[in-house]
Amino acid sequence: MKQVISINFFAGAGYVVEAGQLFVTQSGRPKVTFRMVIPRHPRLPKKNPARGDFYSVIALGDQFVPLVDHLKRGTPVVVIGYAQSRDVSVNGQKRTVNEIGADAVFLIRQLSSKDNNQ
Repeated sequence: MKQVISINFFAGAGYVVEAGQLFVTQSGRPKVTFRMVIPRHPRLPKKNPARGDFYSVIALGDQFVPLVDHLKRGTPVVVIGYAQSRDVSVNGQKRTVNEIGADAVFLIRQLSSKDNNQ
């Protein structure tokens, strides 16, 4: 009998490319979404013109609401959660959307030389 391994864990660091937005689901639960780019691993083939892989991030719950104002374009983030893809229709064409269901989102603070001297 073939054993099936069922593990879906994502941890990635990248940059916000589309600012965070706050929605409320039909059940009344807060939902924060944003898009991020993760730099390509050096072993992977280069992509033109993009230099990274893009993911939509979905973060459900009250704990993500305070992050919305900080999720601006260029902000470095770490996202932990699970990966999923969805087939969608855009202008009549079928496309696949890659998403990360976030369990945690961390903003990466950029240290300046002033911070290092304290």
